[in-house]
Amino acid sequence: MLFQKFKTILVPTDFSECAANALEYACRLANTVKSKIVLGHAYDILIASEVDVFSIEDDINLAKEEADKHLDEVILKYKHQYPDLVLEKAIEQGPLNQAIAGIIYNQKIDAVIMGTKGINGINEYFAGSNTASVIENIEVPLLVVPNGVQYKPLKKIAFTTNFEYDDIDAIGQITRLAESYKAQIEVVHIAEDLKPNIRRDEEVMDWFREITENKVSYPLISFKNVVSSENLLSEVEDLIEKDNIDLIAMSTRGRTFLQKMFAASFTKKMATYTEIPLLVFHINQPNSLNE
Repeated sequence: MLFQKFKTILVPTDFSECAANALEYACRLANTVKSKIVLGHAYDILIASEVDVFSIEDDINLAKEEADKHLDEVILKYKHQYPDLVLEKAIEQGPLNQAIAGIIYNQKIDAVIMGTKGINGINEYFAGSNTASVIENIEVPLLVVPNGVQYKPLKKIAFTTNFEYDDIDAIGQITRLAESYKAQIEVVHIAEDLKPNIRRDEEVMDWFREITENKVSYPLISFKNVVSSENLLSEVEDLIEKDNIDLIAMSTRGRTFLQKMFAASFTKKMATYTEIPLLVFHINQPNSLNE
């Protein structure tokens, strides 16, 4: 079965240090997997009730011209660094969520790479900011790059699963990313129950593995169940550290699971998340083998 490759990647930018870090990561990844990058910028003009129409138009044109100039400067810089990489630009007027959605649709975007200011930044994403609206509504995969994280070739990717059918498609897409690096993929189910039915989880995992292997052809995939003696976050943190994970991926039905992952009470325990990127796939129709 042929899964979607990340042919065109959108990198939204507000020209901040955080956005520049995400762009650097995206360029190096895209240069390896042979993707095109669209550098996107959203601008919006706050309009007062008694402002002259021509003045508003002038402000809009000025904002667009300035954004266009900045984008050209950034693209020129990265084209010198990565001469084989295709970089394009896209500018949309309007609120961030609408502008990004418009770019995704118009440019046929396959994935989005965004920067974040560490754990607190991710917290803000899932707690009601404009970016939260983008993350909640886009259907393409999202790669979140914490500020300060430097790119390194992917050697091991962990995908956490709750045995959703859509997880199989997500794993298939991950293989298209992993194959460029010959990276290992570790599919992990973490049982949260205090008294988990270990035997049942093993049976479901065997079933999930069989279905996945019938649809996904990639030799470097392993599957395992983890019985959590602590909370979910501590288990994920241990997984990252013990297995030397370079990127962690998961599916979400919206913001519910991710809000739990990045709840403020867990911030100190998730220091590891400031060191590796997070790849999020969106489930539209939950349908679990585990029900």
